[in-house]
Amino acid sequence: MDQSVRKRRHSASSATEADVLIVGGGPAGLAAAIYLGRFRHRVVVVDAGESRAMLIAQSRNCPGFPEGISGPDLLQRLRAQAAEYGATLVQDQASSIEPTVGGFGAETNAGRIVARKVFLATGVVDVVPAIPRLREAIARGSVRLCPVCDGYEVIDRQVAVIGHEAQALREALFLKQYTQHVTMLARYLPDFSASTRRVAMEENIAICDTFKKFVPTDSGYQAVLK
Repeated sequence: MDQSVRKRRHSASSATEADVLIVGGGPAGLAAAIYLGRFRHRVVVVDAGESRAMLIAQSRNCPGFPEGISGPDLLQRLRAQAAEYGATLVQDQASSIEPTVGGFGAETNAGRIVARKVFLATGVVDVVPAIPRLREAIARGSVRLCPVCDGYEVIDRQVAVIGHEAQALREALFLKQYTQHVTMLARYLPDFSASTRRVAMEENIAICDTFKKFVPTDSGYQAVLK
């Protein structure tokens, strides 16, 4: 028998089997694992441990936690609950997923997983500017990545918005319902269009063209102007 065929057959027979493979172990993937486990499905969750939720210092929009809960604590609770209903949690990466007869096959560093269904809960990856100690600032809450999640926390505070033109304007307009002190920083996109500047002026959103860099402080950042 051809050695490669023998090897493939051995790999298939030793693969981890599941009804559902969930790729991504953030809040969405773990919530799916809890429901599917309660439906008595065999569930495997493959997660690389890089969920954005790990950076949440305190979330106050999670139902049932009016005083807030940190991202790491929320993930720990969700993992424990998913495991309680039989989900297998694997810290790994799915390097490839391909259709097979009757389902899908996924390759991970630890081996192959075959499942009838695949649930993709990989989330998003933030593209952030090169700011010193940024991850530390996000974990502390002085830099935030989601206005929808954290807008309430900046009521009547000074807020600077960094982003590509259309996104920065959209987020700045959204934040205006929480604070009148919103400034768009042009350091990373110096040429805002005339239409963007017109909308910003109409909405009383400041645009700072002289921003140079951020300097970390104990409480957040100080902006240095040119």
